[in-house]
Amino acid sequence: MNRQDILGDLSEYWEEVRGNRLAPRRSDLNPNRFGAALEHMFILETVEDGPLRIRLAGSRLCDMMGMEARGMPARAMFAIPDQMRADDLFSEVVRHPACIDMDLTGLSGEAAQYQGSMMLRPLFDDLGAITRVLGCLVIDAPRYETDIAITIDTVLIHTLRQKPKSAAPAGFAEAQAAFDSPHLRSVSGSARAPRQPLTRSHLRVVSSND
Repeated sequence: MNRQDILGDLSEYWEEVRGNRLAPRRSDLNPNRFGAALEHMFILETVEDGPLRIRLAGSRLCDMMGMEARGMPARAMFAIPDQMRADDLFSEVVRHPACIDMDLTGLSGEAAQYQGSMMLRPLFDDLGAITRVLGCLVIDAPRYETDIAITIDTVLIHTLRQKPKSAAPAGFAEAQAAFDSPHLRSVSGSARAPRQPLTRSHLRVVSSND
């Protein structure tokens, strides 16, 4: 699958599980539905008095970062000049909440450039607070390319609003599988596929030149 299909399918699944809520719960997600996105995915968690950290990390993400990603500050996914901006965007997903999509550039150690994208979606925890972020980072680089420096090109921010009560509720009767996979590592302790239409009044594009 190409980058847009991977991200589009995951975003569509998030919308499906979300139903008429602001966001789904982390425990609502079924890893068996992640498909090709699994190795590119990550889940961030808020920590007290600090930036969001990587709680779960796909194997391809770890390869691109050139290190074990779990437990790292989420901003470590980006090249140093863009890390403070990335921190602000991660926090915005949780605070407002908001859906964020980014166009990226990846630079390899051999100075090869690759296009990429990232999606960020909020998640409720089991106590009813938005403290998690579901994310996916896909760079159009060969698998042998590792330790890629990632910079932000453009950002699309959609501030979420509660859907009408008449919307079909989400939910699954079957038990959900645990977050265990050879492509997804957990930490103990603390054109695209069709999407839901976005209202223009709550949608803003942020250029890297702003």
